[in-house]
Formats: sequence, structure tokens, C-alpha cells
Amino acid sequence: MTLWICLGTGFTVNAAQREDTKLLKIYDGKSIEASQIQFKAEVATPDSNRIDIYRSEKPVSQGGKLEKLDSFRVIGDFWEVLGDNLYMNYGDNFKVQCYSHDTCVEGNLTFVDTTAKAGHQYSYRLVYGDMVYDPDSGEYSVEIVSNIIDVKANLQTPELYKCYSTDNKTVNLSWSYIAQADGYRVYRYDNGKWSFLKNVKKRNVITTTDKNVQAGKTYQYRVLERV
Repeated sequence: MTLWICLGTGFTVNAAQREDTKLLKIYDGKSIEASQIQFKAEVATPDSNRIDIYRSEKPVSQGGKLEKLDSFRVIGDFWEVLGDNLYMNYGDNFKVQCYSHDTCVEGNLTFVDTTAKAGHQYSYRLVYGDMVYDPDSGEYSVEIVSNIIDVKANLQTPELYKCYSTDNKTVNLSWSYIAQADGYRVYRYDNGKWSFLKNVKKRNVITTTDKNVQAGKTYQYRVLERV
């Protein structure tokens, strides 16, 4: 005889999960800025009050774990009117934007993750926030999920808008600020090749000085995001 003893005040049984692209489908993922990833979605009228957006910090195929990034009520309370039949609303965590042709999260939608980091690749999935009816068990115990897509946030090249010398001994550089960048890498072209010059480790520092120059020589510079 086998005796099972359960301790504690309760237990949780994981619901069955079913991928159903007729109800939830995401596609056309792309980087629209270094810190933003956009993907489109088809959301059928859900038997759920919420749509959740899950993201992994690296692709699921490479061992990434999907975690909830943001969540939308199907009927939003505060939609911004962008034009004829176009509305925008933020998720509860203000990390994802939803663009819709109606003031609800269903139909043909566009989602924008505003918290991506340049150079990083992510996986995304949509999930109904509530369980749907399972005819096999006769209970609301099935979790409907979409397909998974992988998207990489492209690096963005800052605009180098000042490059000058006032004393023929140093060159001062200034460039445009890039949100979500981890910093910047500065390169110099000299003697027929590009070489690394400096690592700027803060995104809000957008100036530097090249102190290793020679009077009368011409140099070229470029700045890239640091990841």
C-alpha cells in the first residue's frame, strides 16, 4: 500500500497549454529603432479579459525562458486617438504599446516593445490571460498561446555632429544620444585603417576628446553603440 501525504494549505495544478494560431498569431517582427521591436498580431475575439505579452532575453531555441513583459485588458480604458480608426494604448507595465483600429485589443494589431536593448535578440509570444473552456475536462483549464517569433534589436549608429580641434593638439567629438544604449564605442581612421579609440560606458555621455593626434594630419571618426 502506498500512502501519499500532502502538507500545506493547497496545491496548484498547471493548466494545459495549447498553441492555436487561429486565435493568437504573431508575425512580421522587426527592429524599428535600436531600443524598440515591433511585431504584428492577429487576435480573435478572446474568451479572456486579458492578453499577455511574454518575452525571453535570448531566443527560446537557445535556452531563453519566456517571462511576462506586459499585459493588456481586452477593452482598454485610456486609448490615445492617433487618426481615423487608429488608437494606441500602453500595457499595465508601460513597456509595450498596442496599436489598434478600435478601442480594444483584438483583430489586427501592432505591438511595440519599447524596452529592448540594441544588439540583443528576443523571443516573443502572446498568451490569453484567462483560461478558456476545455471540452475534454468540461472546465476552464486550457491556456491558449500563440506561436513564437525571434527578433533582434539592431544597433543604431549615433550621428556624429561635431568634430573639431581648437589647438591642433586634440580633437573634440560630440554625437547624438541613443536611448537604451549601454554606452558608445569610438573609432578613428588613420594610416589606411580603422582602429578602436575609446569605450564610453554611459549612455548620457555623448562627448569625448582624442588627445593622441598630430598637427597637420587629417583623421576620420565614427561612433557606434556599445552593447
